[in-house]
Amino acid sequence: VKALAQKTEFLSPTGFVLHPSADKREFFEFLDLWQKEIDHPLFVENIEENDLTSIWDELKESFAYVCLDFGHLLKFEQQKMLDLPGIWEKIKIFHLYAPIEGNKHGSLSKLTKDQVEFAKQILNKLFETTDDLRVVLEVFSVKDLSDSLDIFYQWIRNNP
Repeated sequence: VKALAQKTEFLSPTGFVLHPSADKREFFEFLDLWQKEIDHPLFVENIEENDLTSIWDELKESFAYVCLDFGHLLKFEQQKMLDLPGIWEKIKIFHLYAPIEGNKHGSLSKLTKDQVEFAKQILNKLFETTDDLRVVLEVFSVKDLSDSLDIFYQWIRNNP
């Protein structure tokens, strides 16, 4: 990982997102090494195998931040993680997209009305608690990006 971080240095990264190991011991050993070896923030993402609840007590006290993946939150029914004490202050990245068949990331136009309202609630809470939030429209085609940017602009313009 250190070699990979060095190879990307020319891009001037502001941090790196990690899909955490399901093995607690392995994960915290990695965090310890990261803090000693790499001079960039680390954002730990909720994934199918790890919704962060089992590692939360230690993670909330660590230097690492949280990357909240909205699609994973919905697809893997991880809403309970939003009740973790101190979670909102730790979230610094919000991956936003519509979870569609398989593990695909769809345009915001694919969200249901309830999912849109849930996304807006999360955004409002994040805007209240986080000064340096990064919202990533995590889509992988120009059309999905264009559609999502238009939708997101409307949300923000109309106060999510």
